[in-house]
Amino acid sequence: SRARSKRTDVMSDTSLSRLFALAGRHKPRVITACVLAATSTVFVILPYVLAYYAIVGYLSGESDAVWAGAIGASVSLLLRPVCFGFSTAIAHDAAFDTLHALRGRLLRKLTRLPLGFFTNRQVGSLKRIVNENVEVLEQFLSHQLPDMVSALVAPVITLIVLAVMDWRLGLAATGVIPVAWAANILIMKGHGDKISRYFQLLGKINASSVEYLQGIETLKASGGGEAVFQRFEAQVNAFHAFARDWQDRWMAPWSLFSVATGASLLFVVPTGIWLIGIGSATPELLLFAILAATGIGAPMIRLMLYTEIFMRVEKAERSVDRLLKEQEIVQQTETRRTPEGYMISLKDVSFSQGGRTILSDVSFDIPQNAVTAIVGPSGAGKTSLVRLIARHWDATSGDVCIGGRNVQDYALDVILENIALISQDIFLFNDTVKANIAVGDPAAGSDDIAAAAKAANAHDFIQSLPDGYETLIGENGTRLSGGERQRLSLARALLRRAPVLIMDEATSHLDARHERLIQQAVNQVAGEKTILIVSHRLDSVRHCDHIVMMQAGRVQGTGRHETLLQTCPSYARLWHIQQDNLSWSLGASATSGNPAVEAMS
Repeated sequence: SRARSKRTDVMSDTSLSRLFALAGRHKPRVITACVLAATSTVFVILPYVLAYYAIVGYLSGESDAVWAGAIGASVSLLLRPVCFGFSTAIAHDAAFDTLHALRGRLLRKLTRLPLGFFTNRQVGSLKRIVNENVEVLEQFLSHQLPDMVSALVAPVITLIVLAVMDWRLGLAATGVIPVAWAANILIMKGHGDKISRYFQLLGKINASSVEYLQGIETLKASGGGEAVFQRFEAQVNAFHAFARDWQDRWMAPWSLFSVATGASLLFVVPTGIWLIGIGSATPELLLFAILAATGIGAPMIRLMLYTEIFMRVEKAERSVDRLLKEQEIVQQTETRRTPEGYMISLKDVSFSQGGRTILSDVSFDIPQNAVTAIVGPSGAGKTSLVRLIARHWDATSGDVCIGGRNVQDYALDVILENIALISQDIFLFNDTVKANIAVGDPAAGSDDIAAAAKAANAHDFIQSLPDGYETLIGENGTRLSGGERQRLSLARALLRRAPVLIMDEATSHLDARHERLIQQAVNQVAGEKTILIVSHRLDSVRHCDHIVMMQAGRVQGTGRHETLLQTCPSYARLWHIQQDNLSWSLGASATSGNPAVEAMS
């Protein structure tokens, strides 16, 4: 019962009024298009009414009534496509303007969201909201809404006209509606849950197919492809079974609905014949009732189909609405004050996300123009600290300060201008080497770009490329090695001349040679910048000026390497574990008692 109540609340909250609200200042045109669509439907029914009165006039010898009915019917037939055409044109005009305005709102919203918002979401899901879901709303406003209004108006007008001419015929024409309505209820029973399940299963199939295709080389090489394919096949079979079960449940009420909507004359003809028999109706009235009643079924079928369409529209609208209501990062716009210094201080900082505490009461200083390392095992909260400093998120409590001021006191673009962040996940554009480095400073000249590349130990390998700095590197730098991509990223960061440089696990995936080249480049700017290095490998940061040991979201100790070995048990333990791993060798650990290995040794 709680689930049903929740769904009811969602359905009531997400309504046509919300969709109209998204149209904004274009809403009057959408309403105008709907009114014109309804009017065009009236002009579909009106010729039958006028033809009826023309026939009555002819039978009674009133030639004026014949001419008036014929002219009126002709005018109605001409006005119907005119109204429909204007409705279509205005609806499309308003829908395209709404699409433009809505995508603009979404894109502006994305620029105001904290950068951490994007790290927790797949790019595909955001792309689907901005592109596909907005397109669904545009299709609804331009095509489906006017047609839905027309489908709703048609049977209502028809029944009203029949009731005015003879209430008994009007009542007879409604005879199939309760049957069709009951069938529709059976069709739509649990439909919301089923359609959600439908897209859920379809999403799993898509994800599994992408996973299988992307990893096919590894799977074939390791012989594990069969298990992955069987999982994919099981998901396809589950989707098939679900679809067949849904079809079996849906087919009977759909057949009943189709028969009911097509049987609009079932009660009208017998009632009309009976009325003629008792002298209460004329043959021409029955003829009109027959022609009018046949137009009731088709709009009812369209309305039923639009019920499912509207569910999809609601789903798209909810996703757009959720994104527009996401909590924005607080930005200072009154002043663009620049930090007076670049010492970074954390004072009693705590951070929670999704109901989980990630950092608790963290306090330490990152000295200006010194090299500080944050170390600790996976899950210690190292990357979360970096994101708080760069304002990808804001701390739940406590103060993160740069130059003695809380980062929230600066305009966000000031923070971005003064901090260069390099992570292990590098993104490079499908462009030239020069263009990718210039992202750090679009106004930089060729000499500045080359200087930044030299400082990052990247100049030599760039010169060896086929076209040097003009070499196209492929999507996300696929034509470069991991170390080369990382050095381009460092060159991009150095070109920005930001006084704070943060490297978040930037060398974790590199071999010893490339790691050494990166370290040499960083050493060249040491003393000129406030440098923060996040790493889980202690041997690569043991010479840093300052080391902060993190574990389980708390600071375990601070100081130089030698000091921490003496004063911080968790640091010492991690150091000895890593040193043991570095000294491990196959011969030392696996030769004993193994003749084959001993022979290889």
